[in-house]
Amino acid sequence: MGSMALALVIVFKLQSSHVWTKYLIICHSSLLGSMVGSALILFGKLFLSGWTLSTLNFTLSLIIIADTSFLLVFIPYFVTWIIASPWRAPYKQLFTLSAVVYFILGILKLFMKNAIVETFSFFIFVFVLAFCFIVMIKNLSSISSKRVRMVALSFIVASIILLPFVGIGLINPLVRTLIEGLYFLAWSIILLVFFFNYFANQNSQSSDRSELTLDSLSKYHITQREFSVIELISKGKTNKEIATFLDISVNTVNNHVANIFTKTEVRSRIDLLNLIRDAW
Repeated sequence: MGSMALALVIVFKLQSSHVWTKYLIICHSSLLGSMVGSALILFGKLFLSGWTLSTLNFTLSLIIIADTSFLLVFIPYFVTWIIASPWRAPYKQLFTLSAVVYFILGILKLFMKNAIVETFSFFIFVFVLAFCFIVMIKNLSSISSKRVRMVALSFIVASIILLPFVGIGLINPLVRTLIEGLYFLAWSIILLVFFFNYFANQNSQSSDRSELTLDSLSKYHITQREFSVIELISKGKTNKEIATFLDISVNTVNNHVANIFTKTEVRSRIDLLNLIRDAW
């Protein structure tokens, strides 16, 4: 299911110009890599022994530790970015420190079995999930994109359902690996439903969709120049590329984008693109 979800994300990336799809591929690939590594360790214990098993376990465990440490920084960044909530400086330092501590504890776990070290590592993992959970709840009503809001709501529901298991995992080490797998499974299901729904509705929507015009955005009082900027944004152009195309300065483009955001009451390009899609 994780591989199917990744395949759909890649297909969506090839069809769209949204920047966030690149980050979603990075995020889901890392999660999938961790799950595959854990599965390989399990199969290794069943079919291998001796030096071969020890080498496989050490190598895969090291990769999983590094991968998870990366995710402890990337996931909260991705969550705050996708809902257009500013990535404040304290967040960056906090989650970078959490990732470093998790990596160090992970290395220690490779050489010694210690219940305190394992519990604290799991606590860091739970802390990151709790942060994402709280941020999504706090910003759920302000997410203008229906699709993004649906994904956020699905994650919140899944987290609430898995909350008892998380509590048990803080006490029982046997449950901790199960929690990570269940969260990955829930996330994969959310992505599958999201993209299956998107691709199922894509053909019917495209047949009814006319070309975006200035009149379709008339209620926002968009000027002709601002509309030209919006058209280029919808094609995935950066502010620098827009400035080159329109033969104006980057500062002028920045001012146009700021005015567009103010008039349409959006906070990011993602929200603007979703608003444009609704206007079509």
